[in-house]
Amino acid sequence: MKRTSHRISVIIPAFCQGNYLVELVEALLGQTLCPDEIIVCHSSTHNPVDLLSSYKPLVMVLHHDEPLFAGAARNIGAAQATGDWLLFIDEDVIPRNDCLEKMLKATERHPDRAVFAGSVGYATTGGYWGLCLWYMEFGNQHPYLHEDLVPIRAGCINMISAEAFHTVQGYPDLEPAGEDLIIQLKIKDQ
Repeated sequence: MKRTSHRISVIIPAFCQGNYLVELVEALLGQTLCPDEIIVCHSSTHNPVDLLSSYKPLVMVLHHDEPLFAGAARNIGAAQATGDWLLFIDEDVIPRNDCLEKMLKATERHPDRAVFAGSVGYATTGGYWGLCLWYMEFGNQHPYLHEDLVPIRAGCINMISAEAFHTVQGYPDLEPAGEDLIIQLKIKDQ
């Protein structure tokens, strides 16, 4: 695995059983560019800390018994992150093994950008993920939409500079949907 001078923190919001957490963590650890840390912010009565204990110290589990919206879980994870770049990836997304490397290369090609996004397994008939793909394809704040990111299950990958993330004070905590679009628009407005 390659290392880089930029630190990458991966933050995974997860809920309930976390059916794909091990598969996702193993996919992240098998990247051509290794993340510096993986932070799982999990909420429900089922605590996955034992499930992920063999991946310590690279994987940190932040468990909450009360349900959290994805934005709140991402913010809690980001508060613990030490990376220059925060890669937010949903628990049900399995990235290709060069995903982090390609995302970081995009930051090098576009050093003036703070948000890089790739839709994964979007709904072809529309719906939320279809809307995200449409927005990312036609929104002028997205210089990077890589169709090669693995089309498995529904989900989205967003990489945001830590500086921009903290400037806009993170994701909206209480939005049940659309928080990715909201933070991207807030960063664009900055």
